[in-house]
Amino acid sequence: MHFIYYNGLRIEMNLVYYYAILEEFFIMIISFLLAIMMMVGLFLLLWAGVGLIQNKRFFSTAPIEVLEVLGDKKERFKGQHVLGYILGVIAILLMLGSIVIGAVNGIRNGFTLNQLFLRFLIIFLLTKAFDIIFFDWILLCNRGFGFFRALLFRIVECAEY
Repeated sequence: MHFIYYNGLRIEMNLVYYYAILEEFFIMIISFLLAIMMMVGLFLLLWAGVGLIQNKRFFSTAPIEVLEVLGDKKERFKGQHVLGYILGVIAILLMLGSIVIGAVNGIRNGFTLNQLFLRFLIIFLLTKAFDIIFFDWILLCNRGFGFFRALLFRIVECAEY
């Protein structure tokens, strides 16, 4: 048995307790990694749809004024649309893989239905927070797609010092 002293009190700690805490920590880390997988998939899906595929069918729910402004886009480089569809498939596979890995890992660790629900609720809420903060606030409201250019210039300026 291990003992720790806290404010003069002798507290008994055993290795099973440490192992249980460590196991719960790794389960939460896996949930956050799955949420990051979902975020990367969402980013790739947006990049593929808006930046590479550029098909009006994907924007059918947009207002008519936006559809009139879009116009038809020709390929900027050969294979642009193919690359967009490949990135779209990779993005969907990442997102589906995140769900499958989360379910399989939860079942193997003996999660109850409530624990699985909580894991997926955390994953989807973190993904939605990423969507609101990054796509809506940073890209659309503040910086536009010049965000990456401004970030690159800040990195270059810091490297010059």
